[in-house]
Amino acid sequence: FYEVAKAGNISKAAKELYISQPAISKAISKLEDSLGLSLFTRSSRGVQLTSEGEILFEHAKEAFDTLSRGEQELKRIREENARRKRMLEIRKYCGVNITDSDRVILEKIVQAEAGNQDHQGKLLVANVILNRVKNEKFPSTIREVVFAPRQFSPIADGSYAKACASQDTKKAVDEALHGVDGSQ
Repeated sequence: FYEVAKAGNISKAAKELYISQPAISKAISKLEDSLGLSLFTRSSRGVQLTSEGEILFEHAKEAFDTLSRGEQELKRIREENARRKRMLEIRKYCGVNITDSDRVILEKIVQAEAGNQDHQGKLLVANVILNRVKNEKFPSTIREVVFAPRQFSPIADGSYAKACASQDTKKAVDEALHGVDGSQ
């Protein structure tokens, strides 16, 4: 019913739902029979909701909107759980708490500092930053380590701001976050 009402055409709704047009027509007829009301006026150009059909459509729309919001909330929860799991894995492997923004900072500074280096060079720069975060003599977050005065030339010369991490840089950062030591 809902897809037919949205499409204004049984054939279009059938294509959208991947079922036959006769099956949809039969389902609508059964619904109309069970309600004792006509929900559509039919013509050669399609279907149009009756006033009763419009009432049912508004309720169906609310139901589908509610379902959509529920699905979006579940997707958000799934993504948040996956993000938390990644963060726990990273903490387990490299001993550093990291946020999504920390990861972006790390990727950008590795690109700016070692973008012209091979994979090993990028991995080593990521290792240096993570080792500093773990060391009591340095700040305790990636952001603080990267933006500490006179630590990384790309911060001072502005190349950090323009940096866009390559796939290889992202891979090197991911490896460092999962405990790969580039010096071994």
